[in-house]
Amino acid sequence: MTKDRSLALAVGIFIVIMYVESMQIAEKSSWQVYGSAFYPRILLAIMGALAVLLFINSFRNKKPSTSEKNIKDLKSFWTEYNKIIFLFIAFFVYVFILPIAGFIIATALYLFISQAILMGVKRKKKLLLNVSVTVITTMSVFVIFNYGLNVWLP
Repeated sequence: MTKDRSLALAVGIFIVIMYVESMQIAEKSSWQVYGSAFYPRILLAIMGALAVLLFINSFRNKKPSTSEKNIKDLKSFWTEYNKIIFLFIAFFVYVFILPIAGFIIATALYLFISQAILMGVKRKKKLLLNVSVTVITTMSVFVIFNYGLNVWLP
């Protein structure tokens, strides 16, 4: 069994467990458009679809990727995984500043920094794309939660 198949199966088991647990979330009240379990179930459906794609893709013959190489020393580990490490650091900073700065500011900073880590901002076009995606995503999530789901965000 490959790593991809194992991951897809583990994610599938996780999704089933979380879906069963979401049944314990209270049903929608008279003032809610959708119940509180609506958003988590959407995320579970998206995760499920991606897990199925990963499982199907794991049967294709492909060359081993660079991530499957043995890690020889700390320097090669850093050069290969530095973006992932920075993303984890950015997420922990986001979790820390969310209650202090509020949802809109903390999320906008997190999205901007995450995209800058992943795609860079050396060109004006990438910077404009980063800012656009940050603003649209942050405001969309805020509007969906506040006005669509009637859920207050910090």
